[in-house]
Amino acid sequence: MIKIQVKQDIGLLAYAKQVFTGEQRKLMNDTVRALKVATPKDTGEARSNWRTAGLRTIENDTPYIDDLNKGTSKQAGPRFIERTLLATGKFLPNGKMVSSK
Repeated sequence: MIKIQVKQDIGLLAYAKQVFTGEQRKLMNDTVRALKVATPKDTGEARSNWRTAGLRTIENDTPYIDDLNKGTSKQAGPRFIERTLLATGKFLPNGKMVSSK
């Protein structure tokens, strides 16, 4: 009888997860900063409401953010959100990139 026990190197696994999490967090924070800059500013409400929700979601719950993204402001043309995401080089179009709840 042969019995083989394989142990994972938890240290290496934890390190890889930490690196991924750090890179993902940096990507999300950089993207939020870019979206804030791209968002038209009148009162600043829409610009200040960009935030991350975990490591995979960026949100803005300003009631009129969809209208701004449709081009209602002369400060930013239509689809400024999608253009900002594509400009990062880290997001690819895959169906509907931006959705409202």
